[in-house]
Amino acid sequence: MRILAAAVVAILALQPLAQASACTPTLRSSALPIDQAWPAQFGEWFARADGVYLVRVAAAGALDDGPLPMACDYDLPPPPPVEAVRGKAERAEAMELARRYDAARKACSPGKARIHVVEALKGAAREDWVEEVAFIQVVDGPPSEPIVQGASEPIYAAGVGPLPVSSCMQGWFARRMSLQSTYVVLTTDHGEHPGRITHVFLADDPAPFLAEARRLARPAP
Repeated sequence: MRILAAAVVAILALQPLAQASACTPTLRSSALPIDQAWPAQFGEWFARADGVYLVRVAAAGALDDGPLPMACDYDLPPPPPVEAVRGKAERAEAMELARRYDAARKACSPGKARIHVVEALKGAAREDWVEEVAFIQVVDGPPSEPIVQGASEPIYAAGVGPLPVSSCMQGWFARRMSLQSTYVVLTTDHGEHPGRITHVFLADDPAPFLAEARRLARPAP
């Protein structure tokens, strides 16, 4: 597990470099490590958002196109090819990473999500709505966050597809949201689907996002 966590952390650290040469020039991170840089990144997303809401979620049916198996919570680049790995132990480890990667790429089947607005933190007041554009899988049970275990700092899910991804060769990723939790969602009024969700952050303790969103939402003195 430590090896897998280290691999994920390394991949996340390399995302900006990979995106610099990707065919989508805008950085869209799908996960957020809680390190020294996280408040600045969260603040940038908060500033760009047209609406920020504290919400709960419920399932609201299947998407019109039916089930779409995809990765949950972050778009993980594939591991190195098994054929390129030498050594029996290293090859077995690479095969296990490939197996986990394949499973992660099919871990979510997103559907329509009913969004219940608890509080408006930024932007216009908004009634409850059914989200049909952002890929969300509503699940029962406690949230599985931080999404990477054994990392040096907690890593939480942030972005939600459909958004430009780090590489044109990468697919969409879905956001897993628990019936038992509250979330801070960021929305945009730009593009083909105004009001769609772009980012989802766990609001429950010990995640720091709700407190930071409230701080950013307060008017300047």
